Amino acid sequence: MTKFLDKEALGSLDEAPEWLRTALEARRVSPQFRERCREAAMVAHSMAVMGKVRAEAGLIPDTLERYVHDLARVAGVKLEPVLRWLGLKSLGHPEPAEGRAYAKLGKALGMPKEDLIRHIVASLGVVEGTSVVALGRKSHGSVPNSSAAVLDQMEAELSLEATRKLRLIKAEIKKEYESGN
Repeated sequence: MTKFLDKEALGSLDEAPEWLRTALEARRVSPQFRERCREAAMVAHSMAVMGKVRAEAGLIPDTLERYVHDLARVAGVKLEPVLRWLGLKSLGHPEPAEGRAYAKLGKALGMPKEDLIRHIVASLGVVEGTSVVALGRKSHGSVPNSSAAVLDQMEAELSLEATRKLRLIKAEIKKEYESGN
């Protein structure tokens, strides 16, 4: 066996698919395959650790980009492999074509669909120039009593174009969350 996979390491693959164990035992794996496996493991680890941090933090009124970057920072993981896995270059400018990728991220983090949508609302609002911090103080000097209320208020104030984008993104998110994948 190679340094990469010795007998002890193969023993820990008992739950891996048979085809993978056979390929690894026969040394028929390319360096590229090993690299893809390493990156997949890194992404799975990153998502698990970030999901744990997200569960502890809960919903925080912020853009999807800042929220996820903060999760990665607190979790001590790199976000780039996760974004590559999702096929995203950035989380800062939500587009309908990326709705399924956002949903995959949300599901992998254990994020309720409604919270994911609220983070996307914040992202769309910030793109339009709304400050998430100032949002809660806009109406009659009162501050909403929850993060969800802050982001729900932001959704009500989106432009028609942003609302159209959001509707399309929501449809893609709903499909992915209901797909069972």
